[in-house]
Amino acid sequence: MTNKSLPIAYLLWLFTGVFGGHRWYLGMRLRAAFLTARGVYFFGALFFLSKVLNNYSLNEIIERVPTFVLEPIPMFIYFWYETPLEGGIMGSMILIFWSITVTLIMDTFWIRSTIKWQRKQENSTQQQVEAFD
Repeated sequence: MTNKSLPIAYLLWLFTGVFGGHRWYLGMRLRAAFLTARGVYFFGALFFLSKVLNNYSLNEIIERVPTFVLEPIPMFIYFWYETPLEGGIMGSMILIFWSITVTLIMDTFWIRSTIKWQRKQENSTQQQVEAFD
């Protein structure tokens, strides 16, 4: 284990947090892989929906966006009955959007505690090696 920098971890969280860059940096590979997959799906679906929503006028899209952000379940049902493909993708994107938001908020606290724990583990290992010598 090497010493990890707290400022670097927070910069990675700020710029690559959606893709789990800070988790890769801190060595949490399984969770980082999940965050990367989730981020790729979210932005891929966003790209797909932007192509599909080109069929709607800008006013129709603007009318729908505040509703589905503030009331995810009713809007998900509305989109599902209107257009099942876009409704399913939009519903999953709403869930992923909120999970990304919650994860990023929790990670602001998690980063600091993880670095403290890693430093404590490293100091403990060094003390054991010195005691053995």
